[in-house]
Amino acid sequence: MARHATVAFLVFAVSPILSLVVSCFAGAFLLVAAARGLGFIDDNGQHLGTSAAAWLVYFMPAATVVLPAAALTAVYYGLARWAGIGRRWILVSCLVISVLAGLTMCSVTLSDTPGQSSLTYGLGVPSGWHMLQALVPLALGVWLWRRTRGPWLGQVTAGEAIPT
Repeated sequence: MARHATVAFLVFAVSPILSLVVSCFAGAFLLVAAARGLGFIDDNGQHLGTSAAAWLVYFMPAATVVLPAAALTAVYYGLARWAGIGRRWILVSCLVISVLAGLTMCSVTLSDTPGQSSLTYGLGVPSGWHMLQALVPLALGVWLWRRTRGPWLGQVTAGEAIPT
């Protein structure tokens, strides 16, 4: 990866998009399985009680967008460190994940009528709580990026660092 910029671009700029989409769907399936296991949803798909409706509206975006985005930020940081490529690719993958997480909208509507509950995902302009979806992976990525800073904050010229 370090020798081929095209491969690094595909891994750190394109694959975060696909992996965030896959991890959001995996998070939704895991959340539904957990809700069934804990007894919040019965075998017919109806939710049991108003407490499930109250927490699910807030927990669904956190479990299916924010947590997977933060986990993927850490995964791509580790991948960049393992591959020994430049810090810029850590920042690129962090920004791609952060922008996509911020644009993701999640809406949950629970109904007592069978077949009327809905879960909707889409892309939109972030506002309010959706900004938090973008800030969590961005803050984690910047923190991890800053941890990789060496003692020299100089420019690289002809393969050697020049201190500033």
